[in-house]
Amino acid sequence: MVLDGSLALDDNDRQVLAKAESVPHLLVINKADLPRGIDLSSLNGSPRVHVSALTGRGLEDLHEAIRAFLRNQKTELADDLVLTNARQHEALAKGIISMNAASDALERNVPHEMALLDLYQALSALDELTGEVVTDDILDRIFATFCIGK
Repeated sequence: MVLDGSLALDDNDRQVLAKAESVPHLLVINKADLPRGIDLSSLNGSPRVHVSALTGRGLEDLHEAIRAFLRNQKTELADDLVLTNARQHEALAKGIISMNAASDALERNVPHEMALLDLYQALSALDELTGEVVTDDILDRIFATFCIGK
C-alpha cells in the first residue's frame, strides 16, 4: 500500500488501511523528500519503507523490502508448484528473460511503450505456463510428445 507521506491520512487512506489489515502487506510511504505530514503512529504494524519517487531515495530499500516480503509469504500452493516438463521450464525461462528485459529498459529510461512489449512477452510466456493460452507451437509439442492414434 502506497501512502503520501507529506499529507495526513484522509478517510480513504484509513479505509484502505483497515481493509489491508486482514492481509499481509507492505506500507510504502512516498514523498520522503518532502516534510512529513503523515502520523506514523497511526499506521498498523506492517513493514514499511520510506521512498521518494521524485529523487529515487529509498528505492533500493523498497526492492529489498519487496523481496523479503515475498520470501516470507507462503500460499496454500507454495509447496505444490513443480515444473514437470521442458515446455513449462522454457515458458518460465522466457517469462524471466522478458521481465528482466523490461526492468533493464526502465532503468535505462527507455520509453515505457517499449518496456510494455517486454512485459507483454512475459505475460504471454506465463499464460503458456498456466494454460491461459494454447498456441499452435504448444499443440505441436504436445502431439509430438504423446502418441495419439487416428
